[in-house]
Amino acid sequence: CDSLPLVVFTGQVATPGIGKDAFQEADILSMTSPITKQNYQVKRVEDIPKIVHEAFHVANSGRKGPVVIDFPKDMGVLATNVDLCDEINIPGYEVVTEPENKDIDTFISLLKEAKKPVVLAGAGINQSKSNQLLTQFVNKHQIPTVTTLLGLGAVPYEDTLFLGMGG
Repeated sequence: CDSLPLVVFTGQVATPGIGKDAFQEADILSMTSPITKQNYQVKRVEDIPKIVHEAFHVANSGRKGPVVIDFPKDMGVLATNVDLCDEINIPGYEVVTEPENKDIDTFISLLKEAKKPVVLAGAGINQSKSNQLLTQFVNKHQIPTVTTLLGLGAVPYEDTLFLGMGG
């Protein structure tokens, strides 16, 4: 999904049929967990505002990506009065925005050892608006740069170190 924020709403059998091999039941959470940032299954209609609010936050924070909200059939027809939610409290969810010092040290060490380093820049450079930083880095260290299709523009086309798009 190339780091695009996406919230997907899926349908599910009614709550009493979940986990009982009900007709048309699908284990959406297990199927989508390897390919999503987070997934939810609505268990109480009162939780819908909180879940939706969190899902959009997760999809748009850190490295953007897909989030799934699985709606059992009965949750879509229950009526309730709920308050909209502004609070976000997701146990274990943390957006890492800065690399750890040991990771930077490892990168520098590997870069120094490299005989012919090349930077492969993708969409993340453009999405994070880090184009100037990348250009400064590759020019300072004289590292040729290749981009993916969605990384085009990460380094100016006229830059002598820009080799073009790979593939």
